[in-house]
Amino acid sequence: MDTTENKKTGSYKINWNVYAERVDGDISVEATVAKFERDLKSYLEMQTKDQPAIFAAIDAVLAEAAKSGGALNKPALITFTLSHLGFTTDTFKSLEERVKHAIETNPRYYSVKGAGGGVRRMSDDEFTVFEATGKNPADLARDAKKNAKA
Repeated sequence: MDTTENKKTGSYKINWNVYAERVDGDISVEATVAKFERDLKSYLEMQTKDQPAIFAAIDAVLAEAAKSGGALNKPALITFTLSHLGFTTDTFKSLEERVKHAIETNPRYYSVKGAGGGVRRMSDDEFTVFEATGKNPADLARDAKKNAKA
């Protein structure tokens, strides 16, 4: 897709000159929409086909970090995940964006702030609690600490 991303808002600006299909000199809405729809479906397919491999790589990197008793900040996690996936210079930017999106949108991943913090992955038991309460382990620990003080 011929787009430009606004890094601040995460929105995309589409270059309509690429998509505008003309019939007898006039822009055809139907043909333009059909062309855009084909490209959008292709883009979505590309975004989702690698997701299992991306999640597996994130999990492997986080498991390795957990062995040493820690977590990784998001930039480090992205870098190590890209390395684990074997990126090339041609795939770096799009793969980096997909890894970042996977970390930010998968509810199994959560961030702990402060010393010893970073991105962590919930265990199956923790995820079951999260689904029931809407709170990740860091939220539960913070609540328990507040309740202990009260």
